[in-house]
Parts: sequence; structure tokens; C-alpha cells
Amino acid sequence: MRKFSKAPQEAPACAGAAAVSAGAGVGVKKQKRQPLFRIVKRNSSSICYNTFIRLCAIGFALLVILLFLNGVTGYSFDRIWELLFKGAFSTEFSVNSWLNSTVMLLIISVALAPAFKMKFWNIGAQGQVLMGALLASVVMWYFAEDMTYSGSIFLMLLFGFIAGGIWALIPAFCKAKFGTNETLFTLMMNYIAIQLVACTVRIWQGDKTSLGFFNPTSEAGWLASLFGNPYGAIILIAAIVVVFMAIYLNHTKHGFEIAVVGDSPNTAKYAGMNTAKIVMRTVFLSGAICGVVGMLYVSGVNHTLSAETGGSYGFTAIIVAWTAKFNPVVMVIVSMGIAFFERGAVGINGSTTTLNNYTSYILIGILLFFLIGCEFFVNYRIVSSEKIATAYGKFRDKLEQKVPWLVHGCAFCARALHNASAAVEKFFTGVENKVKVFGGKMGRAVLDKTVEVVDRCVSRIALRGDKFKTPAYERSDVGASALNAADGDSNTDVKESAESESEEEVRND
Repeated sequence: MRKFSKAPQEAPACAGAAAVSAGAGVGVKKQKRQPLFRIVKRNSSSICYNTFIRLCAIGFALLVILLFLNGVTGYSFDRIWELLFKGAFSTEFSVNSWLNSTVMLLIISVALAPAFKMKFWNIGAQGQVLMGALLASVVMWYFAEDMTYSGSIFLMLLFGFIAGGIWALIPAFCKAKFGTNETLFTLMMNYIAIQLVACTVRIWQGDKTSLGFFNPTSEAGWLASLFGNPYGAIILIAAIVVVFMAIYLNHTKHGFEIAVVGDSPNTAKYAGMNTAKIVMRTVFLSGAICGVVGMLYVSGVNHTLSAETGGSYGFTAIIVAWTAKFNPVVMVIVSMGIAFFERGAVGINGSTTTLNNYTSYILIGILLFFLIGCEFFVNYRIVSSEKIATAYGKFRDKLEQKVPWLVHGCAFCARALHNASAAVEKFFTGVENKVKVFGGKMGRAVLDKTVEVVDRCVSRIALRGDKFKTPAYERSDVGASALNAADGDSNTDVKESAESESEEEVRND
């Protein structure tokens, strides 16, 4: 038999070394490498700070535009500004063109606001404009000459409204029922609309070289001038749309539902809201207003139809709506600025041969690039690591030893700037609070006054209505007194007869 030794066997040297190294490493965590800079989301930012950041972005954009035009054309900054204003405001035609560009871009931006606020990314505004223009053109081509002016305009508005709404409702329905991607869906609908319009134009054109104006002799279906301006009716419609959308988004139940669905669809479902219905209703309204823009292009601007109707405003309006934070009032200012550079580029193109018609797209692209980029600094802040802070502290100490006046001067300027910004922010915050309080008081006062006026009008109408009552309910003072007297006589007769009857009954008993 083999005898087993009870003495413990020695472990190999390599195993012991491994055990020692493993034991030494127990409890030691590997330190993570920290980045030099971190991006942190801001919890909140003041109105003063946001306005300052956006103004700085506009200033940098203007500087880059001037440097670009100076490098390409060789003109001075003063000459560039002169040509820009000349291209936009020098003649009545240029002013009307600027107004037309502003209004069209504004209406499309306002139309996209409710869908974007609900976080339904409607990229198909261009197709919805084209479909509205197509249905309005059908009315002008086949029916306008046989109808009255008001009837043709109303029918074109109705057809444009319905066509744009239905074209937007298709992707909205698929999004609500099947969960499809609305961005790709609406983008593809643009190309379908472009081909439909191109096919219709080719059929109507026939053997002619171009389609030409609709009803050039009778001008049936053309929007008439208003307020002495050929685009007066379009401007009026734009004002109505802006006011309607501002009230709709901020002061109605539908606007509240849009905000809730945009913030949290699950919260909207928990609150009992029909999210599918809200999505389809909102996107239909968005597309319908875009369809009205197509009708305005056909009836009030071009008086014809092509696949380029509406230009690229359907895509530019997306950036306008996003930059304005879906505020219709701010969209007016942004649209005016973009239209200024679009029309101002015409003045620069006419003065030099080094630029072409695409100059306006370059200028608008520079402006929008800075406007979108500044939102990063509005919503986020950059935080440096401890390593950077330590290095900066050492550098500051050395600098203070050599040139103390420079360090103290910079610190004094920084404190002064901080105090000034705090004072400005406090001032604007106080003004904002006072405006809110004053606006609330004025709103209540106006509401009370309106109720009082309406009450007076109703009472006056009721008093006047007494004069026109039917004879069955009409009673004069004399007639009323006679009737009252007759009623009194009848009552006395009834009382006397009742007393006589009771006396006879007593006698009989």
C-alpha cells in the first residue's frame, strides 16, 4: 500500500506570487479618467441672458456675412449695407417682394408650430403647399370663369385648405395607428406631390412651351388688390392666421392638449386624452394652413402652377419655427430678417458679376447657422475639471506676482460686469413681473368692461324687442288697467256668489 504523507505540500513559486499580487490588488479601484471639460444642462436661464446670447449670435452672423461679401466683391462694409437695403427697400416693387417673402414664410412657419410643439416633425410642408396649389389651380382652370369673384376665391380657399390637410393627415394617421416615422413619411410625401404637380402641368401644357398664366384676360380667380397693395389680401390673411394661432396655442383647450402631448404622451393618456385624435387633428390643421399658402401662391402671387411653387420656404420655415420657439409673434421678426437678406442679395447680385442668385441662400444659411448654434449656450454650460482649475490657479498666482495690477484690474472688471449683468437682469425681471401684473389687471378690466357692454346691449335689444312683440302678448297701460279692473270685478262677483251660496246652505240646514 502507498503511504500518504500528512505534511503539507509546498505551492509553486509562481502561484504564490500570483496570490500575493491578487491580495495586494483587493479593494483598489481603478480611477476613471476625468475629461478636461464637461457639458452640463442648465436648469433655468434668465430672459436677459438668453436675449444677450441671441443678440451676440446675430452680431457674429452679420460680421461673417460682411466679411464674406467683402472678400468676394471687394466692397466696403458701408457699400454692402447700402446694396442690401437698396435691394430690399429701394423701389415699390422691391418692398412688395420683401413683404410677399415675409408673409409666405411667416404663414408656413406658423402652420408648422402646432405640429412641432406636439413633437410631430412635419417635414412635408413643401408637399402640402403644392397640393393646396394644385387643387386651387383646378378650380381656376375649370370653374373660375363661370363663377363670381367671391365664390371662386372661397372655393379655392376651401379646396386648398382641404387638400393640404388631407395630405398631412395621411402620415399623421399612420403615425397614430401604426407608429411610423413621421419625418421620413412626410419627406417622401414631398416628392410625390412634386411629381403629381409636374404631371398635371405637363397635361395642361400640351404642345405649348409653357403653361402660362391662368385666365390672363378675365383674371378670374385672381386675388384683388387691398389697401392699395397687390399683396394686401395676403398680408391680411397672414395677420388673421398669426392671431388665430397665438390664441389657439396659448388660450384654448386644444392648445393645452397639444402642449401636454408634446411634453409627455404617457401623461396625456393617463389624463384620459385621446392622443391619436389630438395628433391627427393638429397635423391636419398644420397641413391645411400650408395648403392655404399654396392657394395664395396660385391666386395672389404667381397666377400659375409649377413644381417650384413655394420655392424652398417649406424647409426654411422649419428653422424659423424652431428658432422662434414656436412663438408666432417672434416668427414675424425672424421672417422679416430672412426675407431682408433674401431680397437684399438681389441688390448685390445686380452690382457685380462675381455672385449669382444663390447668394441669398448663402447669407440665410450663415444667419441660421449662428441662430441655431447659439441655442447650445442657452441650454447648456461648459464646466472645467479640477485639473484645469488647478492649472489656472497656479498661472494666476504667478501672474499676480509679476503684474499684480493686471490681475486686480481684470478682477475688478469681472466684478463690475457681474454686478452690471445682475442689475440688468433684476431690472428686466421686475419689468416682466410688472407687465404680467398690469396685463392681468388690464385683461380682467377689459373682460369686465366687455361683459358690461354686452349686458347693456342685450338689455337694450330686449327693450327694443318689446315694441315688436305680437298683439297676443302686447299690452298697453290703458289696456292693462282695464284688464286689471275687469279681473277685480270678476273676483268680487265670485266672492258675492260664494257668500250667497253659503247663506242658502245654512238656511236649508
